[in-house]
Amino acid sequence: MKKRIRIIKEFEDKLNGQTYLVGGIFLAPEEVAKRFVLRGDAEWIDGEKTNTTIGFIKHPKVSIVILVKDALDYVKKCIESLIKYTEDFELIIIDNDSSSQTKKYLAGINYPDYTLITNPKNKGVGYGWNQGIKVSKYNYICFLNSDTLLSNNWLGKLIKGFKYSPDVGIAGPSTCYSATIQSPQVFRAFRNADQDKVNTIAAMLKEDYIETPVVGFCFVIAKKVFDKIGAFDYKRYGIACGEDMDLIWRAMKAGFKSIWCRDSYVHHFGNCTTKEMGLNPHAMRVKNTPILNERMKDITNLYIENDVEIPKFKQIEADKTDVIMATLDREVETTRTLSSLFKNNKNINVIVVDNGSDDLDYLKKFDVKVIANKENAGAIKALNQGIGLAKSKYIVVMHNDIAIDNNGWIASAIKFMEANPDAGIVGTSGWLEIKSNGSHNDIVSGIAVYGYKFKSDFVEVAVTDGQCNVIRNIGLTFDEKYGFTHFYDKDLSFQYRSKGYKVYVMKAKVNHFADDGKLSTVESQKYKSKINDTQLKSENKKKFIDKWKDIIPVKIAGNDLIPILMITYNRLPYTKKAIKALLENTKNCKISIFDNNSTDGTQEYLTSIKDERIILHFNKENEGIIKPKNIFLDKYKNSKYVAFVDNDCIVPKGWLRALKAVMDKFPLLAVQLEHYVGLGWDFKKNIDWFKHLYHIDFNGHNLYLNNFVGGGGTLVRRSYITGPIPEAKGTLLGWGNYIRDRFNEDRLISGFYDGLFMKLCDMSGTNKKNYDFPGYKEELNNLGRGEFGLQEFSKADEQYYEKLRNIIDDIVKSWNICSG
Repeated sequence: MKKRIRIIKEFEDKLNGQTYLVGGIFLAPEEVAKRFVLRGDAEWIDGEKTNTTIGFIKHPKVSIVILVKDALDYVKKCIESLIKYTEDFELIIIDNDSSSQTKKYLAGINYPDYTLITNPKNKGVGYGWNQGIKVSKYNYICFLNSDTLLSNNWLGKLIKGFKYSPDVGIAGPSTCYSATIQSPQVFRAFRNADQDKVNTIAAMLKEDYIETPVVGFCFVIAKKVFDKIGAFDYKRYGIACGEDMDLIWRAMKAGFKSIWCRDSYVHHFGNCTTKEMGLNPHAMRVKNTPILNERMKDITNLYIENDVEIPKFKQIEADKTDVIMATLDREVETTRTLSSLFKNNKNINVIVVDNGSDDLDYLKKFDVKVIANKENAGAIKALNQGIGLAKSKYIVVMHNDIAIDNNGWIASAIKFMEANPDAGIVGTSGWLEIKSNGSHNDIVSGIAVYGYKFKSDFVEVAVTDGQCNVIRNIGLTFDEKYGFTHFYDKDLSFQYRSKGYKVYVMKAKVNHFADDGKLSTVESQKYKSKINDTQLKSENKKKFIDKWKDIIPVKIAGNDLIPILMITYNRLPYTKKAIKALLENTKNCKISIFDNNSTDGTQEYLTSIKDERIILHFNKENEGIIKPKNIFLDKYKNSKYVAFVDNDCIVPKGWLRALKAVMDKFPLLAVQLEHYVGLGWDFKKNIDWFKHLYHIDFNGHNLYLNNFVGGGGTLVRRSYITGPIPEAKGTLLGWGNYIRDRFNEDRLISGFYDGLFMKLCDMSGTNKKNYDFPGYKEELNNLGRGEFGLQEFSKADEQYYEKLRNIIDDIVKSWNICSG
């Protein structure tokens, strides 16, 4: 399979004698492409990079043993990476007499299956590993150095290696630093890589297994190996160096295979602990290598007794998550709910608030705290009672008629919320849209009857349903003005949204027993005797609309939103037209508007717009074009595309979708809608000027390629913006010069697309009209733009564009995807 790459550093490939120039696009065999990318000479073209978001590879639970002797910065990175990229494991940390600061950190690790052994002095590597073996609970034990970073499915790929052969007893991953073939030369240049680079490297690796002795920065050993040959020989090798190769040699002599799982990647910084201790790793190897060689001459006794002592150790429980549930009778449904809850989750503290059930004895079967109200206080007050008692960082609030049949679903939701600080609620059902009349639309749910197809594990929604939610504990409670029930759940979603948080639904298999309404609490006589449910729902709908009238309607378009930038300064009539067209004619976007201290009512108009897609920024003074643009580009540095729309641009319907189709096809820096460019030549609508540009046929229209485009109605490939745009006066010398420089230096092309036409309200321009910057009129005159239509298109202009077309033609040919 071939992959597209773009050259980012000129080099000569000695294998084929070809010179690769910056900006060139090549369709190369995948292995060649990986080689160029890994050594920093090229980068993947969008869409070609190997997917790094891989589904979890299931495997048996594993005991992971980590020895720690200070080097705390690396330990923290290791533990954070481990928890993020690993599932189904117990954590065993052996602290070899670290400093008080390291001890404090180790004692505070919040993981549900964690054992901490603290040695009074440094016992060394072999001794510590043997302690880990003694307390481990599972059939596979992973010994992991504390100066490592993990990657997607690193452990699942290692465990998969044991299927290579029944004789496999030891499996190790690829890395960037080791004394064996596990660290190919191409990886060694990335020893100081960050987590993103680690994931990039890991995603390139293919499944393959090589029989070879692997080393102890990271390896998984099956317990059957220890059963047959015993433990590590800590007495022979001292503090460290040699005990891993000794054990592997003994295992291989006993008939076990040691394999290198090439598709698993564990990043190893190397020697971080020994350096902090002031030890010389090379000297240790020189000392212990003869000892190892001498040991290998004796094959008569391969067994080493595990005689280490285990000091009093601490099994540290992670903080329990409070679960709040309101009940009113319905013993069968509540029992099913609690049974599922405890079956699929650990480390929870369940508080049941009962609203006057006839019988509560059945709850004694479960480990729950019961608050028994004498009469029905309603679901809202009951849930608030429980929330008032909750102390955990996250709280689960759920009904008593729902089962979520995903193992560890609470932990998964919390893990997502920890990784996404803007996540306020994660529920099991919700809606993408709340209309101005309070009704909802476009359900997202794991309940089978709704048939929703999840494209990701977590989907942003407008509001969640109250059936089950994990909420961030920031002091918010349900609004008791809603009485017994109805709309309190949507109200809570809006409370979080008003605080700047987002609301999500998680992918889960959900069984809602009362989804058809027949088993709902509202059908209980204890409820009906107090409440007219139809009337309450109508009243609460009105309360909800009145409370949130300044926010609704809300509609979540999806997770592929393209950020759009508009900068305003006065010209209110044009700004109104431009924003109206942008909102009406654009889907799947979020719009950042930076106002440069307008004085003509523009700021008041902007604050009056009720559209959740718009994010407003008010500058205290006129900061020009480039500074806000750089702030915007930095905020959305991880977006695939960003767009610029001036406040006098009238974008047509479907403009963003059309420009995206162009960018998806061609590796351009930027593409702009066709419009009257406003050049200094007297051409009617610039038709003659466009004739001099290099063009490509695309979807029945023309794509005109050039060394620059303007900054309005423009879609930009964000990854090609490699640094801040140099600040300059006005619009011409900033963005225009930047993309010209990228063309001249990096051979990055931009273009105009004539499939749609964009109208401009003001051809004179904000800066020309208002003279906001000193000397700007003089700059315009120097560029031939003091007045439009005064210059003639000269022979020199024709020669310039002929030369430019030839340069572009050379670049386009290197794309290997089209011809002009």
